[in-house]
Amino acid sequence: MSATATLHAGRLKTAVDELKARRGSPPWAERIVANDRFVVTVICQQPGHLNDWHYHVVEECWYVHEGALSWTIEGEPEPVHVGTGEWILAPANRFHLIQVHGDRPAIRVAVSVAGEPHRHTRADRPVIYHLTSASEWRSARQAGDYRVSTLGTTLDQVGFVHCSRAGQVAGVANRFYREQTDLVLLTIDEQRVRPEVRYEAVPGSAEPFPHVYGPLNLDAVVEVTPFAPGPSGAFHFEASEEVTPPARP
Repeated sequence: MSATATLHAGRLKTAVDELKARRGSPPWAERIVANDRFVVTVICQQPGHLNDWHYHVVEECWYVHEGALSWTIEGEPEPVHVGTGEWILAPANRFHLIQVHGDRPAIRVAVSVAGEPHRHTRADRPVIYHLTSASEWRSARQAGDYRVSTLGTTLDQVGFVHCSRAGQVAGVANRFYREQTDLVLLTIDEQRVRPEVRYEAVPGSAEPFPHVYGPLNLDAVVEVTPFAPGPSGAFHFEASEEVTPPARP
């Protein structure tokens, strides 16, 4: 057993209430058991807390002891919401992101394989998307980088470039771009984006959106396609249309 774990041969039990009393206000995390095969960690975080977008080469699971959380998992059409007394599994090799909801801290128990880190890069990492006008894209190509945040606002005004995952594109288009014409959809290889990409909560949405915190380098854009509404005037974009970015040279 690891000397840093709470439980070991000389101490065989503990309680979450004991951890809460000793640790105090979140955020905090404490390893309960750690050996050369698995690690059990109790994690306490405040509402709104977002963890990083990552994956593991082996499965990981959690038990929710208190509060409400969601797991945004690659390949799932919407976030999986998990409450007190429920378990959730993150399959191997699928990116996931955990968010705390509600009005009180959440406590979860993570069971993971020893020595398995958070992995952030993968050859076929899912791409992200950005809607813009054809004229804005032409201007970016002339300028050498892209500095529009979203419809009618610049990177300098907002601080980041709004982007979407595949399952978010149609919702964004129908909410903000219904009267716009001459739109194009930028497909962005996140691994090629030079500025930091953060997955953050946005008002009115239960799931986080990717934000690019700096000018978007043009070589990160792997595809530009016209984006027009259907006959009803509504935009449609299916997750199955998601493309895998080409390999780096």
